[in-house]
Amino acid sequence: MNYHLQTSRGSWSLWGEICFGALTTLTLALILRSLWGCINAIATRKTIRVLHAAEIPSRFLFNWGDTLKSVDDQSSFAREICELSLDAALGHAVAELWTDILQHAQRHQHLRSAISTFQYCVIALLGLASFTFTAALM
Repeated sequence: MNYHLQTSRGSWSLWGEICFGALTTLTLALILRSLWGCINAIATRKTIRVLHAAEIPSRFLFNWGDTLKSVDDQSSFAREICELSLDAALGHAVAELWTDILQHAQRHQHLRSAISTFQYCVIALLGLASFTFTAALM
C-alpha cells in the first residue's frame, strides 16, 4: 500500500489532500481532547477546597491537610485528639464525606466527557483508515 501511495502521487487531487489533512487534524484533536479529559479526571486543576471553600469546614483527623494545619507536632496532635468530642469528630467526618462526594462528582464529569470524546475519536480513526485505504486503491 505504501508503495502504491508513493508511486501514484499524481492521482491524489488537491481536495483529497485537503480532506486527508482535515481528517488527520480532527482525529489528533479528538485524541488530545480525550486525553486531556482523562488527565483532568485524575489530577484536577482546582481542588474541591478551592471550588467549595465556603461550604467545607475543617476535616481534622479525616483529612491530612486539615490535620497538619491544626497541629504542630505529635504532642499537639495527641492533645487535639484527646480533646475532640464525639460530635466534633462526627462533624469532621461528615465534612470529609461531603468533600469526597463533591470530588467524585467532579472527576466523574471529566471522565464522562473524555469517554464521549473518545467515542468520536474512534469514529474519526475509522474514517481516516477508510479514507487512507480507499486512496491507496486508486
